[in-house]
Amino acid sequence: MLKLNRCRGWKSEFNVWAVMLLAGTGCIALADDGPKAAGGAAVSKTRTVKLWKFESLKYQAALLELYTSQECESCPEVEATLNKLPSLELGFDKVVPLEFHVSYWAHLGWTDTLSSNETNERHKFVAAARGNKSPVTPQLFVNGDETNARGTQLVEQLDRLSMRAAPVRMGVQIELWPDGKSVEIFGEANREPIVGKPHREAFMQFAIIEMGLETKIDGGENKGKTLTQNYVVRRMLPETSIRADDVSTKAGYGPFRLDPKWNVERLGVVGYVQIRESRQIIQAVGGLLDPKTARITNVPE
Repeated sequence: MLKLNRCRGWKSEFNVWAVMLLAGTGCIALADDGPKAAGGAAVSKTRTVKLWKFESLKYQAALLELYTSQECESCPEVEATLNKLPSLELGFDKVVPLEFHVSYWAHLGWTDTLSSNETNERHKFVAAARGNKSPVTPQLFVNGDETNARGTQLVEQLDRLSMRAAPVRMGVQIELWPDGKSVEIFGEANREPIVGKPHREAFMQFAIIEMGLETKIDGGENKGKTLTQNYVVRRMLPETSIRADDVSTKAGYGPFRLDPKWNVERLGVVGYVQIRESRQIIQAVGGLLDPKTARITNVPE
């Protein structure tokens, strides 16, 4: 079992919160050690949070990236396959989906309400890295490689890939503050299962996703439809490098505020490890911030 450790903060010159990058750990942490008692001794402070922990299993979970658009008439069919994954017993323990929305086809009369410049640029980079002259929608990547499988063939491919031995383990811990508006995220990748084999430079990255988004489309190729979309990427967090000789790498992010437009009870956090040179995904992990599964606990500030 992975032991996820919190990043430790420190006190800034003006005793305010700050966000900094801890060298060598990939942690973005708080900048305050808390108040001092008489004589300079530190006073222990804790915060009550809702906490979730998700860990990868002994086999590899497949990472599924879908680049899609509300502007594209052929996209809803592929999105529907993602929506069905839980009912097909392809939960986060086997498949970690990411649905990226792009806005290339706004000239058709509708601009994707879930798109952003960041997702557009990511799609162009991923497509170019795989030899595509220009990105298309819908476009699917499984563990970093493009796939033309759809429907039943895609489901079978995901099921098959999720049963492979894992070259790395992952874990992620999410702490939601009492106000329900701020979070801290702590992740770890551990390559102990492949000690004795050559390691390659890699990185891990985490994303915040949202489920159950419904949008009525009033223009473009999908005019008149109401689309239900899941696993929608709301925010990508910065990459944390994994050097070739690293066995265990930790990352921490926050605290940071959640966008008030997001429904906290429908959010999830997912992450993956990717080899830099080959772009191959070698492990993924994630889960939903279901209030029913949260553990209420005190953590150090």
